[in-house]
Amino acid sequence: MRPSWEDLGVLCRGFLLLLLPFPSHGKDMPLGSTLTPGGNSAAWASPNSTFSLAFAPSPTSPSLFVASVTYAGGISIWSAGAGAPVDSGGSLLLSSTGDLQLVNGSGAVLWSSGTAGRGISAAALQESGSLVLKNSTGGAVWQSFDHPTDTVVMSQNFASGVNLTSGSYVFAVDRATGNLTLRWANAGSATVTYFNKGYNSTFTANRMLSSPTLTMQTNGIVSLTDGTLNAPVVVAYSSNYGESGNMLRFVRLDSDGNFRAYNAGRGSGTATEQWSAVADQCEVFGYCGNMGVCGYNGTSPVCGCPSHQQTEQRQQGATVSDAVAEEAPGGGVGGADPPIPGPVEDRGCFE
Repeated sequence: MRPSWEDLGVLCRGFLLLLLPFPSHGKDMPLGSTLTPGGNSAAWASPNSTFSLAFAPSPTSPSLFVASVTYAGGISIWSAGAGAPVDSGGSLLLSSTGDLQLVNGSGAVLWSSGTAGRGISAAALQESGSLVLKNSTGGAVWQSFDHPTDTVVMSQNFASGVNLTSGSYVFAVDRATGNLTLRWANAGSATVTYFNKGYNSTFTANRMLSSPTLTMQTNGIVSLTDGTLNAPVVVAYSSNYGESGNMLRFVRLDSDGNFRAYNAGRGSGTATEQWSAVADQCEVFGYCGNMGVCGYNGTSPVCGCPSHQQTEQRQQGATVSDAVAEEAPGGGVGGADPPIPGPVEDRGCFE
């Protein structure tokens, strides 16, 4: 029997619906699923849409795009390839072999999960914010919580032996002591540890730890657990400790080299700082760049000229051009003057 016009209409409408992008709320993404920067690609969402995985413009290059897991409102907690950007033709692909790949428009694979041939059958974004690659029985073979970028959220365990990275800065938990460590590790230069502090030794009797793990608790406490400890040890309290509400708490290694605790209300898109590891930002190595002078203008740290003489003259009202002219042979000025902020308190140089 030949189909009626009504039957054909139903089939056509069903086909068109298949072509429309639908957000996947908590559903498994099967092999072959793809995210793209364009508007025709639906975000992968957690069951209650608390978190979503999608492409967003790169904060440094708006013409490029980064695949990120974001909290409702736009707070990024993880990015594929540590934030490696792709062009408008790029994609995030769960391949037929079970490998999650970040691919540029040229076809070059910029990053992959390395899970090809490990029995992956689907991907899912959990309500905790973790992106999970699962096998046919639902077991987690790979998850983003085990491969963090610069952020650790509630219910995520950050173990020793894993790093957070942001530019040239690295955060880790020391395996033996449980100390929080911050390092500057610029390529081609010697690594510098500028922060290495831990919890009160009276809690541990100075014992050697086995596998310390850092956790951000829902009440705002940053705690440390280990098999040798009887109970979690408090590392830090958020300034709004104990407050509740529909919010996300997290710790993050920021681009300025400091490690901080934050909270963000659902849908606000704004994170509020509640604690920082390095109280004096000028103690962050390289914060002002090579040979920079870090100081304060009364409200925040500023970066100034490395010359102590120029700093003193500037504080006395002389211009940078005057200082350079006095030091240059014959009183000439060799090159353009760098931009200098207003008078600052000299706090020393970083080489």
